[in-house]
Amino acid sequence: MAAYVQWSATFEEPLREALNVIDAACELAGVSLHEKTSRIKQLYSIVAKLRRGHPRLSSIDDIAGCRAVVPREADVNALVLQLATARVKRVRDYRERDRNGYRAVHLTLADDLGQTVELQLRTEIQHVWAGLSERRAAVVGHEVKYGGGPPKEQDVLRELSAVGRGLDLRQIELDAARDRFRLGPFLRELAEEVIEGEQRKLREDIKSFSRICNAYAERKEA
Repeated sequence: MAAYVQWSATFEEPLREALNVIDAACELAGVSLHEKTSRIKQLYSIVAKLRRGHPRLSSIDDIAGCRAVVPREADVNALVLQLATARVKRVRDYRERDRNGYRAVHLTLADDLGQTVELQLRTEIQHVWAGLSERRAAVVGHEVKYGGGPPKEQDVLRELSAVGRGLDLRQIELDAARDRFRLGPFLRELAEEVIEGEQRKLREDIKSFSRICNAYAERKEA
């Protein structure tokens, strides 16, 4: 335990640098940062990950991790492009092909010494679902996060994940519609009125999605 504490402390500086990189990327990309957090992985989490199939400690590249939550997928894409020059070792996109319902983009950043920090980029909708998954894991067991646990629990989490994905895709479609209708003053004004109406509906649906996720998270049983 003492050896792990000493070793994990060597990731503190790379983690601080990664947080500074995120701030700079958001400023350059014009992205509004909803939330930013960081952590050094706990020893029990590392042991559990090794038991799930990682052959050795050096294969775990998220000893240090940070998370950035942004409003929409366009913001995630903008940050991925902005961070492309920030020594990105690996990019894993879990949006189209989710991981047991989990959706996000993970970037592994490496410093001069080869130490890595995992950056999780999530939309607000993806973050709501991830919070739900964490809270349900505390109720029915952590295996539910990795495709195990009660089948009914898995079904609900996957269904809500699909609903969240649909909401993110609706936002993508609305953003694309704004770009298509930049033709003339009259058409642009008319299109903006229609699109803003759809945007208001989407915001209400996102609020409903959050309420449903929070209500289910508070259940005391599977």
